[in-house]
Amino acid sequence: MRTFCSRARLGHLFILILFLAAGTELILRGPMRAADRGGDFVSPYISAHRLIHGKDPYFSDNSPQERREIGVAPTWVIDPFPIYPPTTLVLVAPLAILSWPAALGLYSWFCTGAYIGLVWLLSGLIDASWSSRRRLAFMAFGLGLAPVHTGIATGNLSVLVFLLSGYGLFLAWRNYDVVAGVLLAMGFCIKPTSAIAALAAVLLYGRIRTFLTSIGVTILIATCAAFAVAHVDPIWKVHYMANLAVVFGPEGAANFASAGGNFDLINLQVPFYVISHNVDVANVLAFLTTTILAAVWLILYFRERKRAVRWSWLGISSLLLIAVLPVYQRNYNAAVVLFAAMWAFSNLKLRDPWPKVAIFVGIVYLVPGEAAIRDIPLPNWLSTNIFWNSVVMCQLTWAIMASIALCYAYMLHRTTPSSSTFVTERPKAAFDHWPF
Repeated sequence: MRTFCSRARLGHLFILILFLAAGTELILRGPMRAADRGGDFVSPYISAHRLIHGKDPYFSDNSPQERREIGVAPTWVIDPFPIYPPTTLVLVAPLAILSWPAALGLYSWFCTGAYIGLVWLLSGLIDASWSSRRRLAFMAFGLGLAPVHTGIATGNLSVLVFLLSGYGLFLAWRNYDVVAGVLLAMGFCIKPTSAIAALAAVLLYGRIRTFLTSIGVTILIATCAAFAVAHVDPIWKVHYMANLAVVFGPEGAANFASAGGNFDLINLQVPFYVISHNVDVANVLAFLTTTILAAVWLILYFRERKRAVRWSWLGISSLLLIAVLPVYQRNYNAAVVLFAAMWAFSNLKLRDPWPKVAIFVGIVYLVPGEAAIRDIPLPNWLSTNIFWNSVVMCQLTWAIMASIALCYAYMLHRTTPSSSTFVTERPKAAFDHWPF
């Protein structure tokens, strides 16, 4: 008995150390680096600042004089080619009133605090007790997610969209429909491609009031954006389309077929293009793969609907993962794996191997592997190798595919009503029931 207690205490202490280490890593690799690396925030900040002052928000000249007036150092991105829609700029406008250092610092630290809060809320669904090793292990995993560190450090708005969607989904599950709808709408207006899956989830799982609230708030924000750009020279539309053409053009930051290889993208076109060297083939294969995954998801969804299922965190987590595969998404969008991790850690005690394998695969999300490899000078025979570029450099993409497959395997295997991965109603207490 003493040996068992000793091992249990040592195990708990080890997980606690991992938790503290992950929290420290989040701070050091996230907001502490934002002052030097938060370049992704330059574009929406300058665009929103210009819009506030009645200027064309998509005029991408951004002279040094204007940058000095705004407070953005000349060492930042020379020409950010703003492409965020007007709805984004309306929501970023409160930050654009502040000086550049204050705005970037507030954004990065707010995202950090909000992310810690989201991890804490989700960990409570695994176990209400702070002495739970599974809960601490999940929190350590969540705080250690490298994509989140990168997103916060670069000041990218995708992190904010993920947080708005995450809180929105949690509050929708808790039946706080109006607040959830407002948060989901804000996320959708900032970056539609990153928030559309969360909106689809609340609709599919019967949170109609949440969905309708989102639609209403989206219309309200879009109306405000329309009034804002109505006072700007109409040439902004031409500049906006020109910026899109540059960003998604042959050598643009969003083009998966650029000469240097955009391996920080996680959409399926990247590995398929490396293999085929054909843009059309890559697009078709990415579309077909995503369609097959979505079709399997719908089959599982309708199978569970026969049991009068109202909510499934596992179904939602796999849907969020699928949504990052078909279109342009950068590595920080892999943060949605947090919801799949919640399933895996909650089911560690079961005999099924899938949760344990999912956690093993999740190691990929804890290490900025692709970014680290990019900084290493590689011999030409390796850097041009198809296997290396399509598998090793696209490791996050394949990890997402593996995570989806493991979610599906678990849902197919757990067929009995007593072990259903779905919850039929909201729990009465905050954290007294695991919703799988």
